[in-house]
Order: sequence, then structure tokens, then C-alpha cells
Amino acid sequence: MENVPTKLIEKTEEEDELSNISLRLLDFSDVDDFMVWATDDKVVQFCSSGTDTYASKEAAMNYIADVVIPHPWFRAICLDGRAIGAISVSPNRYGHRRVCYVLFGN
Repeated sequence: MENVPTKLIEKTEEEDELSNISLRLLDFSDVDDFMVWATDDKVVQFCSSGTDTYASKEAAMNYIADVVIPHPWFRAICLDGRAIGAISVSPNRYGHRRVCYVLFGN
């Protein structure tokens, strides 16, 4: 076996944690995770919806059905497969793209 520096072989704890982060489509099975950040006023104030939190699971399901699923560039930000936030890219009126994201951490 050739000599490979130990630093290249060993993963740091931080690198290992980051490898568990992924993007995927957000769907109805994520509604409980979605409700964690969508009902938090401190998080929602930075979202495009302003200060509208989702008071019920039904309202969140309607938002997922009407906005999230049809959106071509809306993804869940996941840690270990669980949605901890979302990211989307949308065109604005000037022909540029706007990137919006929300992350929930406790």
C-alpha cells in the first residue's frame, strides 16, 4: 500500500457531519418537520411570506401542494434525511434570480 498522509484518510468530525446534509424535493411526508420552522415567528420573518406562520397542519399541506410541489426550484435542506429547512430560487422582475433559504436550529 502506498504512503497516504493520515490527514487524507481520517475524516474530521465536522466533515462527517457535513456529509449528512442533502437537498431533495419537499413533499407531504415532511409536513411535521416543515411545521417546526413554519410556525416559528423568528424564522418566518425572513421568509417571502412575511410574518405569516402556519397555524395548522392543513394550511401547511395546502402550501406544500399549491406552492412547494409545483415550484421547479424548491428543495428541502436535510440533515440525516430529515428536513431542517428549505431553499428556493425564483426569478425577480429584473430578470435576475433570487435565492431564498430558511434553516431551523435549536
